[in-house]
Amino acid sequence: MASIDPAKFDWVCLTFDVDWANDEILQYVAASVTAAGLTATFFATHDSPFLKDLTNDQFEIGLHPNFNRQDDIRSPLTELLELYPEARGTRSHLLAQSPSILDTICNLGLVYESNIHLPFHSGLHPVVRITDLVSIPFCWADDTHFRVYPDRPISDIPFQLPGLKVLAFHPIHVFMNTSSVEHYESYKQHYHDAEALRQHKNTTGRGVETMFTEILTCISEQQIRTTTLADV
Repeated sequence: MASIDPAKFDWVCLTFDVDWANDEILQYVAASVTAAGLTATFFATHDSPFLKDLTNDQFEIGLHPNFNRQDDIRSPLTELLELYPEARGTRSHLLAQSPSILDTICNLGLVYESNIHLPFHSGLHPVVRITDLVSIPFCWADDTHFRVYPDRPISDIPFQLPGLKVLAFHPIHVFMNTSSVEHYESYKQHYHDAEALRQHKNTTGRGVETMFTEILTCISEQQIRTTTLADV
């Protein structure tokens, strides 16, 4: 089998696991991506008028199905596909995956999944996981950073090394500048109330929005190409 040159995939992909965030929060995040002139993939969890209006080439909408406590694995995907029929890929809530899930993804005509998280790894590239389904790994996630690697700088993300750099954010963590699990738990009860959330936003210390801003600045200053997962 021929080897794959990671340098051929030397791009950054900004991805967002929507996790039922409301449209005000999604718009807040998308505005930053637009201002920076970058592209992004949103993995949708619910019916969002805002996401449905993101029809330009700058944004891709994928699916973020929740397979927890489900009697079947088809319904979470088909229900989202009815809302976003142009979706080409998926990332599961809590990164759930199984042979049955992969088979169902293929049977529904989706062409990629992005559920393999390899923190801070370089040299990553897409691979054919099973026939007609490509797996796209990601090297960084905001919640993993503040839970597991709170002291690691953003410069540890291998932007300058060969390979694909897929980054996974959660809009709620960007909006709240989440700094820790404890901070997240302190505002979680207000998840769908943007006004109440503002009272709990981290405005004085380092958090996910701080890192998000640093990453966007790094990408722009170094003129790194961004692309959607569908384009990968």
